[in-house]
Amino acid sequence: MRRSKRRAGWKPGRWRAAREGVPETAAVASVPNRNVSRAVVAGLVVVSAFLLLWNLGDQRLWDDEAQTALISQTILDHGLPLGHDGVNSFSQEAGAEFGADHVYKWHPWLPFYLLAAFLRLFGVSTFTARLPFALLGIGCPVLLYFLATALFARRRVAIAAATLLVFSVPFLLLAKQCRYYSPAMFLSLFGLYGYASGRHRGVLAPASVLLFYTQNIYFLTLWLAVLVHAALWKTERRKELLLLCAAAAALCAPWLIYTTSVSYRQAYPGVLTWAQFVRFLGPFAGQIRAYLFSPFVLLVPAVVAVVRVLRKQAPIVRGQWNGVALLLIYLVVSYLVLCSFSVLPFFRYLGPMIPVLCLLTALLLEGLASIHTLVFVAAVAWVILSGNIGRYLHEITHDFRGPIRGITDYLQQNAKPSDVVAISYGDLPIKFYNHLRVVGGLTGEDLTPGRRADWIIMRKHVTCVKDLEVARYLQHNVDWKSYTRITIDAPDTIFENREDPAVHLFESNTTEDKVVILKRIGG
Repeated sequence: MRRSKRRAGWKPGRWRAAREGVPETAAVASVPNRNVSRAVVAGLVVVSAFLLLWNLGDQRLWDDEAQTALISQTILDHGLPLGHDGVNSFSQEAGAEFGADHVYKWHPWLPFYLLAAFLRLFGVSTFTARLPFALLGIGCPVLLYFLATALFARRRVAIAAATLLVFSVPFLLLAKQCRYYSPAMFLSLFGLYGYASGRHRGVLAPASVLLFYTQNIYFLTLWLAVLVHAALWKTERRKELLLLCAAAAALCAPWLIYTTSVSYRQAYPGVLTWAQFVRFLGPFAGQIRAYLFSPFVLLVPAVVAVVRVLRKQAPIVRGQWNGVALLLIYLVVSYLVLCSFSVLPFFRYLGPMIPVLCLLTALLLEGLASIHTLVFVAAVAWVILSGNIGRYLHEITHDFRGPIRGITDYLQQNAKPSDVVAISYGDLPIKFYNHLRVVGGLTGEDLTPGRRADWIIMRKHVTCVKDLEVARYLQHNVDWKSYTRITIDAPDTIFENREDPAVHLFESNTTEDKVVILKRIGG
């Protein structure tokens, strides 16, 4: 009987050596010890779980999160995601996201169905609304670890990259949001891992389809990066990848046909114009530089080269350009696509680039290990500590009070189920927490019921022209003598708390003016 190669002493490294033509000793050395890998993955999961789940339900959902939660709730009753439940509109684009049937088409549906399942299983709450997204966030550092291992076969780089992601505050802020950001990051990483590991059919293609139905623009960035890289580095796989891309695109085509009635250009005329592309180049690059990738890291290879020359050591030569090329191509493609298709240069759109930038940072810093391991560890620690992780830890271990918590708590205690609320901005969280009829916000709906609303809330700050128009309408059409002024103990900041690191609050604002609620006399 023929003995199998495994029984004949073949090890994973020898399989790789035979398949790829690399020296057996190098191949064996590059295969991570399974016990070490399991320990690393377990550690990543534990730390990520603490950072993402601790106090997850403390802060109220802000408007974008509340919209996702409200639309997901309609699936439980109607089977489809609706932008209007028959009482309230959940629009933030003046009704452009849905038609007369109220079926929501502005974003793909996968995140809504994911959340609907959790709401069904665990009930409706702030914690549950964020839970599925935080869980996917916990998986992102694990995926990055395996992606780094597949690309570079160096455990030190993989651990450093995953660690940088675990403690990346911008990543943590996005990953715990009740929004599509975490699934988009997870599936983008999964797709890149599928390509890097050669699992094109079993991982890359299905991951890309799921990614499309999470946020379709990232389907484009993933496949463009893969096809460009394959054209340069994997010419023998180009045909296979093109066929897989075509098959994946065919599975996505029904959505594009179904949503032809939704026009992004009608809501945002500047989209897909050269002027907007040029205008967004600076903001996106500035956000990457400020929050995701320190330019000082680029100096590390030069420092390492100088030290090795002074020590009379040979330069470090590694066969890693294939993997580096994939990372760089993905980053450049993502940056250019986002500048082309984004409605505004929001930081959240950069989400899938964060893990890749962490891996690139780890690669650049790894050269310091040739000087001394502690120098490398210190450099990784410096990147982490310079990124607001201390303030983030303070945030998740302390109570937070924002305007939405104050408003929703007050209405919960004082409003009747039949009451009508008019508000200039912040309507969606009230609809989620208080289940009242609410007019105003960014819905673009008829404001007539607001003229005699039982409660009127004129927010101090204006976010855009849509809520400015609401404020002006109420100012000119309400009989203010019929209302009494109530100041509540909540800061009237512009948002409850956003995911954008430029405006995120790591502690309650104690200097802002308080929220004012107007109650109709006799109402």
